[in-house]
Amino acid sequence: IPNVSAVKLLLAYGKRWIDVDDLDEDRGDTALHIISRSTSSNSQDLLTIIEMLLNAGAHIDFINYYGRTPLDEAVNSDVQMLLQSKQTPPRLKCLCARLIRNYQMFNNYFWPAPGRNSYVGS
Repeated sequence: IPNVSAVKLLLAYGKRWIDVDDLDEDRGDTALHIISRSTSSNSQDLLTIIEMLLNAGAHIDFINYYGRTPLDEAVNSDVQMLLQSKQTPPRLKCLCARLIRNYQMFNNYFWPAPGRNSYVGS
């Protein structure tokens, strides 16, 4: 169940330690993917949390292990409309990351691990 107060608290006091674009291990989803896929009946809470994540720097065009963005995962029409309204043309960095994932290129050959994670996730 999405909890606006909990997200607000985490973003306000945990921002230093929390990466809003961190991936889960199963699907490579970010918090934005997960909340976009929520089937909660409270659309307003979903929209509020999405706005909070975007304001905290979450990338709307981040793709998971299946090549899907939060918009692709959205099941609620209000969430779909909000995400569509926030979309901008993808940055070159994001386009390159998609190519790397789509072609399953082993990016550890291209650059060291510390830079790799910040590049693909930024």
